[in-house]
Amino acid sequence: MFQGRMPVEKRNLILEYENCHPTVLATIAYGSGAIPQQNSSCKDKKQIDLIEVVDDLEETIVEHMIQHPENFTPSTLRFFRNASLKQLERGAPIVYFTNDSFQGETIKRGFISKQQFLKSIYENKSLFVPFRLQKVVELVQCRDDEIYRALVYEHQKTLMEALLMLPKEKHNLYDLMMRICSFSYLGDLRMKLHCEDPNKIKNIVDGQLEYFYQDYEEVNYNYYQRGMSSSFGVNYEQIQKDFSILPLDIQKLLESYTLDENSSLEVTEALEQYFIAASKKENLKQIWKGIQTVGVQKALVYGLRKAKKGMTKKS
Repeated sequence: MFQGRMPVEKRNLILEYENCHPTVLATIAYGSGAIPQQNSSCKDKKQIDLIEVVDDLEETIVEHMIQHPENFTPSTLRFFRNASLKQLERGAPIVYFTNDSFQGETIKRGFISKQQFLKSIYENKSLFVPFRLQKVVELVQCRDDEIYRALVYEHQKTLMEALLMLPKEKHNLYDLMMRICSFSYLGDLRMKLHCEDPNKIKNIVDGQLEYFYQDYEEVNYNYYQRGMSSSFGVNYEQIQKDFSILPLDIQKLLESYTLDENSSLEVTEALEQYFIAASKKENLKQIWKGIQTVGVQKALVYGLRKAKKGMTKKS
């Protein structure tokens, strides 16, 4: 799973880029800049988004400061020299460095400790990183089996939650993938402020549909049964049997529901409110932390580029 969907030349570029930076446990690429969408123009130049799992977040950032001081401004250097681990992990437990140029590509990379990566996935301590992992990703490199198993589990629990949210009148694989892809945009301020393409969810699913099918079929442990076409039946009994593998807060949230087709509306409302609340809380803090970690100028450039792109797509 999670390999073979990125162009070889781009994968090699990322590996070469990694060799110039502190060693990481895993590199996960996501977004259309890394994994092309079939419906996008080859002329579109998009940044490559990376999530990098490390042993020690503070130590990695210190190494990065020593090796690449050119990536820091006086204000960001001051922030990182004085920041505690708690400050670095405020909002979401990931620290991003944006607008890094390498061989003609623009790279955005986020460092997260292995401990926080696993907590985010297994305990829902933060949904910021898991939301990005639910879509099509490429595992560029991985030196730790725990990280790989966590990535598989993230897809398994996401599939179970999405199946419980499907309306009973319509069980369609395409709708299932649309539901899965929508999780990360619930409560996203960028969508509210029109800084994202209003058709972004559909474009992502349409452009990478085959990979969505492949990844979630791999974790379909009899949770749904496909028919002759794209329609399928949900195996609520199997989901109930595996209910205990979900994070504890999701179990508590849904424990009062029967978990069948008749409760889909109530389950959908409960999960959506849960995801929206988590997103709003993290996104606001993450915006402020982003200004501190990349500097005002880079944050403005990134924000304006997003806003321009959203307005262009809307018009």
